[in-house]
Amino acid sequence: MKSTVIRVISLLFFFLFPLSALHAQSLEALLDTLDYTIDSYDEYASTKEARILALRNQLKTKQHPSDRYAVQTLLYDEYYVYDADSAMSICNSQLKIAEQLGHPDWAAEWHIKRSFIFAATGLLDESEKELASIPRPFPESWNNNNRQNDVLLTEYYRQRIYVYSHMQQYCGTVGPSNPAAVAMNERSSTLEQLYNDSILSLVPKTDPLYLWQMAWGPKAAQVKGKLVEALASSHLDNRFDAMNAYSLAHIYDTEGDQENRLALLAKSAIADIRFCNRDIASLEELARLLFERGDLERSYRYINYCLLNNQVFHNRVRMVSTNEIFTQIHQANLAKQHRQQYWLILAVITVTILAAALAAFILLLILRVRRTHRDELALAEANKQLEAANSQLSGAMGQVEKANSELSALNDQLSSKNDELRESNYVKEETVGLAFSICSSYVTKMEEQRKTLGRLVITNQYDLLKKQLETSQSAAVLKEFFHHFDQLFLNIYPDFIEDFNSLLRPGEAIHPKETELLNTELRIYALVRLGINDSVKIADFLHCSPQTVYNHRLRVRNKSDIPNSDFAATVQRLGKASV
Repeated sequence: MKSTVIRVISLLFFFLFPLSALHAQSLEALLDTLDYTIDSYDEYASTKEARILALRNQLKTKQHPSDRYAVQTLLYDEYYVYDADSAMSICNSQLKIAEQLGHPDWAAEWHIKRSFIFAATGLLDESEKELASIPRPFPESWNNNNRQNDVLLTEYYRQRIYVYSHMQQYCGTVGPSNPAAVAMNERSSTLEQLYNDSILSLVPKTDPLYLWQMAWGPKAAQVKGKLVEALASSHLDNRFDAMNAYSLAHIYDTEGDQENRLALLAKSAIADIRFCNRDIASLEELARLLFERGDLERSYRYINYCLLNNQVFHNRVRMVSTNEIFTQIHQANLAKQHRQQYWLILAVITVTILAAALAAFILLLILRVRRTHRDELALAEANKQLEAANSQLSGAMGQVEKANSELSALNDQLSSKNDELRESNYVKEETVGLAFSICSSYVTKMEEQRKTLGRLVITNQYDLLKKQLETSQSAAVLKEFFHHFDQLFLNIYPDFIEDFNSLLRPGEAIHPKETELLNTELRIYALVRLGINDSVKIADFLHCSPQTVYNHRLRVRNKSDIPNSDFAATVQRLGKASV
């Protein structure tokens, strides 16, 4: 969903440049404006309710039937696509006034309007009966103005078209499996076309619905330009604008221009919502088309809005088709949510495993540090004992030669211990530094991966998310880890390769490739030099099988004349650390 700021900017753009050209706005900008208009529906409804309240207050002051007739006509214009029950009540009241004042042409007009309300709410049989109750042809005695009679006849034909179009929509929802529905659908389509041909011969160019009527006839292409001009100067805030936009969308559909069709449907829906039209067809059609294009979020929102309006307006015909589309969109939306949940769970599991591995590595590091600390305490205790021995030696002046001999032996032990301590401290410092560097690198990579996965989830890029999760970088990470280990080890024991090859027979020396510091065989015995002699532990470190480690060790031992049982111990005594 776009942010509110983007929608406001789109709406300002919409008002500053109102349809100056059909392509002046992108479809995305129009849909943002439509989203904002839906969010603002309560404001439009409040404005309409205020007009209705003002008219009802005005009606309370009118006593004469003709005055009440005029006010109630305005009330009907507010109600007829907003509140079907109130509109029907107005129709009934107007019929009584028409009969009371002796205006059969007025009565015919309100019978037509009653037929509209019946059809709009899905009561198609009642709508046809209402039209059948009007005398045909219209008597000339109803009105001396033949032009008024033509207007009434036009409205009559227009309502016939409206009824038959609703019948076709209803039959379409029943489906081809019902022969009666198929026959009714064909009959309704034929009658609608006949009445449309009849109305085209009557409707004048001054009729507000002239362009609408022409757009659905055989000469639609002739009024396309006029529809574009009409919309260019409109503010999309009344029913005529909505109908003009909808009819122009129909023309673009017949031309195969689906982008402009969607844009015009969006404009029609904007006008319908601002007018508070609850008998809204454009938004339902737009929701279906967006669903077919894969825009689940907007189609789901739009069809929900249509469904709510159909329920409030009691539009039985549209409710059937809307429910059908809603079911499809809802099921697709549920499937999308399930896919999102699956990949999210998979991502969480992956991150959890990585975190557990990092925690295990840190735990091993802590144990190593503690072990080093215990060695330091033992050395400190040895130093205390040495100091005690020196005190005793200084008091035994008569046994200088013997004491010097003992002191020399103790100094040798101390020197050895100090060498071991320096070596241990150096290894510890280098190891701790490398460990924290690797940990920091892994934490950084995990954070980058988490951010990347988060952005993909937020932007709904689930194909990229899946590809990211399936892409393994473990080989590269392991190669980098071995390089760091080789570099650190050779910094500590720079002569290890030369010293190790001295244990082998001539011609059996092992040398790494130019691109390597150590190869697998040298790396195995580097770990042995560090005190790791267990093949299982070495295999875990090198990420290979114990059998592989065993094979390498056996192959190397066979190149030496040193007994197999003594070879590992000899390797552990090789060289001194470069401290």
